[in-house]
Amino acid sequence: LTSAFPSTTPGMRRFRDIDAAMETGRIFQRFVRQFLTLECPQVSVTAPHLQWEAVPVNDAAEALMPRMETDVVVRQGRRMLIIDTKYYAKTLRTSRAADDDSRRIHEANLYQIHSYMETARRAYPECDVEGMLLYPFVSEHVDAIWLLHDMPLRVLTIDLTQEWRGIAADLRSMIEPVPLGEAHLV
Repeated sequence: LTSAFPSTTPGMRRFRDIDAAMETGRIFQRFVRQFLTLECPQVSVTAPHLQWEAVPVNDAAEALMPRMETDVVVRQGRRMLIIDTKYYAKTLRTSRAADDDSRRIHEANLYQIHSYMETARRAYPECDVEGMLLYPFVSEHVDAIWLLHDMPLRVLTIDLTQEWRGIAADLRSMIEPVPLGEAHLV
């Protein structure tokens, strides 16, 4: 599946292979999950489906509900870290406001990880749920941490162009509990 987009050259179009970008994202997701499975035996690594808290009222509703598929879930004791891997040419987007050129997280990514975290918190009340949006480093390093509805959420990039030892060290350290310091809910 390819799409043509307008070019800066009059009468020309540039092509982008959408399938290649989607496949690269899937490869990144599998790489992260397999690395953690093989290299971090102290944790349990899975990719479970979470159940929507929705009751279909008719047949059409039941057939239309998508599955809530996590990319990577790391568990150790009470701790449950849900990692949603993303792959974009630009990790952050520019604000849509004409007078604001600040960089932001893609809203859809934030909504998705928040949905996973809230669903997991209700489905697994015995767990301390955390979330992570993980992107490969492209043009800007990001390591930001929030408390989102009293659950830690980290947005992180990992540089896959560095030497293997650095990649492995970064992947191992990213599953450590996030430092919350003096964070408080307001």
